[in-house]
Amino acid sequence: MFRMIILNYFCIFALENKKITIMTQILVTLNEDATTLHVRKAIELLRGVASTTVFKTKDEPDKKTLRQQAYVKKSLERAFDEMKQARREGRKLQSADDFIKELEAEEAV
Repeated sequence: MFRMIILNYFCIFALENKKITIMTQILVTLNEDATTLHVRKAIELLRGVASTTVFKTKDEPDKKTLRQQAYVKKSLERAFDEMKQARREGRKLQSADDFIKELEAEEAV
């Protein structure tokens, strides 16, 4: 397994009394033997490195996201089952326009 690290650095040039800043990224691929601590120490040894920061990504979605995904999955499964049943029975499903009209009629009452 390999890990990747993106290093960002800025170069500032002065051309004809104009200051130009160029941001550059370096993508470093590491084998599994390299630890974040060792790579961070090596980067700090480079000339001009002021600081390093490690950002950890969130691998698992939070509980709210999981609940939302479960709700969407159940809703889609219900809709798909209803569509299959309607096809088997030969009946026509309600259109979105008909559904909106039905809602508006209920609100008017």
